[in-house]
Amino acid sequence: MINARKKIVKDKGAAPTELEEEVAKALLDIEVSPSSDIKADLRDIYISGAKEVDAKMRKAVVVHFPFRVWGAVKKIQGRLIRELEKKFQKKHVVFVAHNRGPGAPSWTRISGAGGSRCAHAAGRSRPCTTQSWRTSSDRPRLWAGARASAWMARS
Repeated sequence: MINARKKIVKDKGAAPTELEEEVAKALLDIEVSPSSDIKADLRDIYISGAKEVDAKMRKAVVVHFPFRVWGAVKKIQGRLIRELEKKFQKKHVVFVAHNRGPGAPSWTRISGAGGSRCAHAAGRSRPCTTQSWRTSSDRPRLWAGARASAWMARS
């Protein structure tokens, strides 16, 4: 029999919780059931975590999917939510794409004809910083007014 733990992909050394194992088992049950119309689509889908949250009337199960499989999940999202809500009675089911950013730049030592030098990947925050700088420069008068009012309040 296929193991339900193959439907869970977690960071190194992290053990899955009971809820994550229940969700993985439910996904596997839907995948192996002969009457399921989303059987082929579920073959490549796995989860990265699951969490239970309190909603107003009922509890909700928030299922985290890696961003790599999010496109496949979106195709069958409605049918998959219906099937999982049947399995987890009296609980809502919510899907969330979990996208971890790239790690810190890796430094490497390059030695060659020009001597040795350090090379590294560009910082990942550069595009966001540039974008926020452009957005803030759209409104220079508001900032100038705030600075002027702060200066006048000091004197």
